[in-house]
Amino acid sequence: MSQNDTEIALFEPTDKMVEYLDTAVRLLSDSPSKVAEQCDVARKSWYRWLKIEGFEDWFYNEYKRRRARIIPKLDQVGMQMAKKDFRYWEAMNKKVDDLPERSTKAGVSIDDGNKVIKLVLDIPKG
Repeated sequence: MSQNDTEIALFEPTDKMVEYLDTAVRLLSDSPSKVAEQCDVARKSWYRWLKIEGFEDWFYNEYKRRRARIIPKLDQVGMQMAKKDFRYWEAMNKKVDDLPERSTKAGVSIDDGNKVIKLVLDIPKG
């Protein structure tokens, strides 16, 4: 474990810090103005906390960890939306790096694309 990991492990956030983090994750934003508007924490608290050793590392590591929990739900929404809007299908494929570049050299025919769209449309709902 690195010294940085040790500092994060030793950092103990206050209840207000945790409330701020919860709100930031819920809003999918780390904007002090946006977060402060939505929780019972003053915007200036964020700037005071940044001066506390270990706070910033704790906040961003925890923010990233909690956001990772949302990814499966976002994937589910993306797949459901892909049934109605090609842009979502395209975005989901780009996410998994499985979409060829748009080119006549890609070797992907219109029929291949239609087969993939049919597969997406046939995904059971639920």
